[in-house]
Amino acid sequence: MLTGSCLCAVNKYTVTNEDVAAARKITCHCARCRKISGGYTTTNLILPKTSFKLTSASTWRSVVPGLSNNCTSTFNAVLPGDKHGHICFCRHCGSVIYRESEMQGFSGLVFVPVGTLDDIDSVSNLREEEWY
Repeated sequence: MLTGSCLCAVNKYTVTNEDVAAARKITCHCARCRKISGGYTTTNLILPKTSFKLTSASTWRSVVPGLSNNCTSTFNAVLPGDKHGHICFCRHCGSVIYRESEMQGFSGLVFVPVGTLDDIDSVSNLREEEWY
């Protein structure tokens, strides 16, 4: 089982083992990902929502109806075609914990920043894809 957290460790999560091997590790160079990360790229694991679980979360919450997990706070981005993307982040430290998208092909999935994993080496053997 993978574990991870935000920078201040108020929000923690787990990912079930059976889904880790099937996860996709994506390094994305798109403008949206650059703005989210503040860097040149962002690297995420793409997993089924059912494999991701918040195990502790801040009591300061801003809940968006329909979001699969009640995270600390969310930013609801409008994407092309009036679809929405939800960015769950820690209200204390600002770390992105996970993202969801209603875009075709991404419904039912979560994007988990690799940098939030407690053991980043646990996914080093996954093949990495690059998106632009």
